[in-house]
Amino acid sequence: MTRSSDGFSLIEVLAALVVLALVLGGAWRVIDVSLNAARVAAQRARAVALAEATLAEAMAREPARPGDWTGEGMDGMRWSLAVRPQTGGALPFVPPRGVAAYAVTVTVRWDGARSLTLSSLKLGKPA
Repeated sequence: MTRSSDGFSLIEVLAALVVLALVLGGAWRVIDVSLNAARVAAQRARAVALAEATLAEAMAREPARPGDWTGEGMDGMRWSLAVRPQTGGALPFVPPRGVAAYAVTVTVRWDGARSLTLSSLKLGKPA
């Protein structure tokens, strides 16, 4: 048996360790990016749920009350609600007599620069 077939040389072991380090480093980066994307998606889902709940509450309020409101939801998310009367050219239709139209807008902000806005049009009794 020759010396070269007795086992791995030091250079072969070092080369294998370098390859292993590169593979593990790449895998770690992929895992990190995936976890961050999952966190952002979960935050956005919570923001959508908060915005939908706030919008549904405003839409159910009768009569509609024009104005601005703010509050804080789960995980420090802040919401703002704006209810504005809509008249004339801002509407794609003419509401019947005794019915008023209101633009209802909810904005949820989180993580400093992230935000989500939902808007709807509410018909109801004049305030």
